[in-house]
Amino acid sequence: MDAYELERRLARSDQLTGAVNRRSFWEAAESELARCRRFRHPFTVIYADLDNFKSVNDQQGHSAGDALLRGVVDTVVRETRAVDVVARLGGDEFAVLLPETGTESGHVVAGRIRASLLKTMAEHGWPVSVSLGVVTCLDPPDTVDGLLQRADDLMYAVKKGGKDGIRHEVLRATMVAESVADGEPAPPLDRA
Repeated sequence: MDAYELERRLARSDQLTGAVNRRSFWEAAESELARCRRFRHPFTVIYADLDNFKSVNDQQGHSAGDALLRGVVDTVVRETRAVDVVARLGGDEFAVLLPETGTESGHVVAGRIRASLLKTMAEHGWPVSVSLGVVTCLDPPDTVDGLLQRADDLMYAVKKGGKDGIRHEVLRATMVAESVADGEPAPPLDRA
């Protein structure tokens, strides 16, 4: 790999975890949004925030916190496909873009990611859980900004409700959002 390619790769990824950065995630989401508009293929976005992450830095040190963040990315990458985009948006916030993923599949993947993350945290003795906001787009939303804001709002609703859970909404052409609660089966809207 030459110096230019290395510089380009570094500019598009998070140095600590190796995940793509916010800018790269944004570009991938824009591309998926365009595909959804043109071909009406569904996709799902997962917005994740670690609960009580600060306690790891405070009690175990920043090297443990860094190891935890790397562990999150490694765990999520293991639970996703090569075409999925795993990003560290900043601090202890992450996003996953799941192309060609409808309601049921999105709900299953989010649950699998959460369970694997909880297992990773327990294995390392990290007193951390995860709150997930999930948005499945059966039809395209107006903007990536609006999409990420909705997923972020869902994640914060989990935090306000006690943390450590999943809130999932489905966006349709009518732009009516349908909620899928953690642990409940998703409605039969999956087109993927």
